[in-house]
Amino acid sequence: MEKKVKYSIRKKSGVRAASYIIGVSLLGGSLMMAPPIQANEVTPTTTLTSQNNTTEIKQNESENTDINKATNTTTNESTSDEVISNNTETEQIQTPYPTNTSANNDAIYKITDTDHDGIIDQYDKNPEKWDVSDRDLRFFTELSYRSPQELDQIFTGNNDTIDKFNQEKTFNVADVREILDDWRMDRQINNPDGFSATFFSTKDNQVVVAFRGTNDNADVDDDIDIFNGAQPGQVKNLDQVLEDLQPYKEIYLTGHSLGGYLAEYFAATKLMYDPRFVRGAVFNAPGIKDSWSWISGKLEHRLAAENSKILSKEFYTNDADSRVTILEHKMQSYAIHKDTVGSLYYYPNTQWAYAVNGTGTHSSGNFFGKKYSSEMKNWFTVGYRMDTPYVSEDADHDGFGDQLEKAIGTNYMDSNSKPTLNAFYKVKNTGNVVVPTFSDLNTYLINEKISVDFDPQYEYYKKQIPTFQPVELKYEYLNYPQSVAGNVESIIVQVKVDFPDGSKSVIVDVPVEFQQAKTLNVAKDKIKDRIDQMLELTVDQKDNFNKQIDEVTNIRDLAEVLKSAQEQANLNLKTSKDELESLIAESVTVKKSVIYVKADEDKRQAYDDLLETARAVLDDKNVTKIE
Repeated sequence: MEKKVKYSIRKKSGVRAASYIIGVSLLGGSLMMAPPIQANEVTPTTTLTSQNNTTEIKQNESENTDINKATNTTTNESTSDEVISNNTETEQIQTPYPTNTSANNDAIYKITDTDHDGIIDQYDKNPEKWDVSDRDLRFFTELSYRSPQELDQIFTGNNDTIDKFNQEKTFNVADVREILDDWRMDRQINNPDGFSATFFSTKDNQVVVAFRGTNDNADVDDDIDIFNGAQPGQVKNLDQVLEDLQPYKEIYLTGHSLGGYLAEYFAATKLMYDPRFVRGAVFNAPGIKDSWSWISGKLEHRLAAENSKILSKEFYTNDADSRVTILEHKMQSYAIHKDTVGSLYYYPNTQWAYAVNGTGTHSSGNFFGKKYSSEMKNWFTVGYRMDTPYVSEDADHDGFGDQLEKAIGTNYMDSNSKPTLNAFYKVKNTGNVVVPTFSDLNTYLINEKISVDFDPQYEYYKKQIPTFQPVELKYEYLNYPQSVAGNVESIIVQVKVDFPDGSKSVIVDVPVEFQQAKTLNVAKDKIKDRIDQMLELTVDQKDNFNKQIDEVTNIRDLAEVLKSAQEQANLNLKTSKDELESLIAESVTVKKSVIYVKADEDKRQAYDDLLETARAVLDDKNVTKIE
């Protein structure tokens, strides 16, 4: 409001006219030069999107404070390929944030943003379709100044080129990787008269047309026309743009300075009633003034001036995020205070912010504010996608950063709606506890086998999550036994870890092995095998000894059972020998008996065979005492 009041006063007093005349007089010598591209239309060598590899962003130690001292021109002061540096402030630089980490299905909070537009799926009206925002248009505006070769490298994932762009053009305030997985550069029109427009599209046939601002001497006459309220010659190229838009379903427009003017002109004259046109945003763009159509007869220019005012007042309902509905203008103008170009015939809905980068007022880089700006924060924050000066904010003072809460879906404005620490740590068993006996077991040994590690999927947000010391963790033992039988080889102790905020981990199973019990059980199996091989024992005797073995709890008692089995086997053996010797001794009398004499020869033979077997057994030296 203050800006508009001051400007109105200046306009009434006639200062306005003087400032624009000065601006025109300075145009020729203050433009930044760039070699013109000769081709009429340039198509990139490839349109494949990058894999968006996450790499560390180098800290930007440069800032442009010497970009075109004549800030009343329509040049883009951020297009120089030179790194302009004299800024010594320390800036907050972060690595690119993840947009989809739902691969870990055990995570309590999943950062799931299928379309990567910054609005997580649970609140996204169109979770599989990118909702274009002014944050995106800001990127595309800056990209429109890049050559087809540089754009090809950026959109095919050349990290050196991407890092250079981030450092020199966005000042690492925002990372262009945000858009590279889902957008591609389709074409760039470059005409001899200085006109340039770049088409960026998605898989859903959405297109952003970014018009480039003043970039060489070919644009000077157009700049003068704009200052004079006349129709610039470059508008003749808009029919070509319209023709190239035929394949697309949704159209968005953007541009900076002269590029913003052309975007407004194109919307007002070519897309005013095209249902495919959704909206646009322009940056430090002069308004469309009609001063000469009544003389020149160029009625299209009068139409552009009239319709641009309509578009600046027409509302567009942005309900992409179900948590909030925003009324935005069909064409939104953003400008920097005291920028002569952005102030020239400015649009009724122009949003103003102060330059915070020390790069003059007109540079498109001013909209990537390296310092805090409440205006830019509101303009260019989309869900969890936000500029680095704001990522550490915690509006509800609950210890969790706003960006994190927006990424996982809790209410960043309500301290009662906040994440819990257990969501960000993986608690797991790292091995078995091995002790001689149960009496040697303690909880300290169990705790040593539990790791509490920060979940790497939240690494980007680590600084936005409260920290704690390991000693602050507590452990709940859900089934720690009072005692364990001596023959139990292993148990599983179930544990929960309690975090400082009261949240609890999942149940962790910690196996415990008792060495002596394991050794005892191995010995039991061996002794059972020995008893099973004692042919002198009856089946019932073997079963009885095996039961005794099962009840034994130490090696000494086990030895006693074996000794008893051996004694019983020897006893059975002695009894068998005595019976055989008695059989042989009685045979003398039996053979003389009437029964034997009168028996069938087969029966007598069988009795004689039995005697032979008995003698053979007694003569067998292997039939000895069982050891």
